Amino acid sequence: MGYPINSKYSIYPDIIASREDISEYLFHFTKGQDAIHTLRTILSQQCLKKGDKCPICFTEAPLFFLPKMFELIMKHYPNRPMYAPYGIGFKKDYLFERGGRPAIYGKKEEEDLLPDDLKWRFVEYNPNYKDYTWLREWRVNVPELHFNNDDCVIITMDEKKLFELTQYEGELDEIIIDYVKDGQYITESHQVQIPIRHYKGVSFEDINEWCQTKHDLNELLSWQNVSNDDK
Repeated sequence: MGYPINSKYSIYPDIIASREDISEYLFHFTKGQDAIHTLRTILSQQCLKKGDKCPICFTEAPLFFLPKMFELIMKHYPNRPMYAPYGIGFKKDYLFERGGRPAIYGKKEEEDLLPDDLKWRFVEYNPNYKDYTWLREWRVNVPELHFNNDDCVIITMDEKKLFELTQYEGELDEIIIDYVKDGQYITESHQVQIPIRHYKGVSFEDINEWCQTKHDLNELLSWQNVSNDDK
């Protein structure tokens, strides 16, 4: 029968941790020319909303495998990309607790085999004809998914946009610098603005340059302390 996955005797957590193709996060990416504006709206409202015909969708694909995908999408659909490199991610267990489930892929006629309360998970799949399995899709079938600023991770194309969306300049603070120059002990006072972090985040610049594993991502996020003060 085996042990529960969270048992100290289970090897499954070690297996999952060793697999870079298994993500701890699920990501929702915005689309079209207004992708950045859409992400700003999501963050300002702290809410993801269900579409007219589709639940709220996420991908299980790890971030480290996505730069090439976005490169191809932006190349072939420069004016209206189906997905843009701007999005929001949540831990998988966080979304599972809120009803998130993996999509069910199958031939069109197989949708009728599902009970009505599971059809929202169905995605048509037919090899060499209609194949979206590369999205590794998860879905949440709620009208609105509300979240707090410390529940999520923000994804952007570059560091500049990441700063704009995740941090803001705080109040002026005084720092004292002591140093020795030409045998003289010098003390200087400087006024600086300390950025306040409103969200955790990572850019694809970081991912391309050095953030290549789950360990790298977790280490990067671990030192990003989020303030819950209102801006």
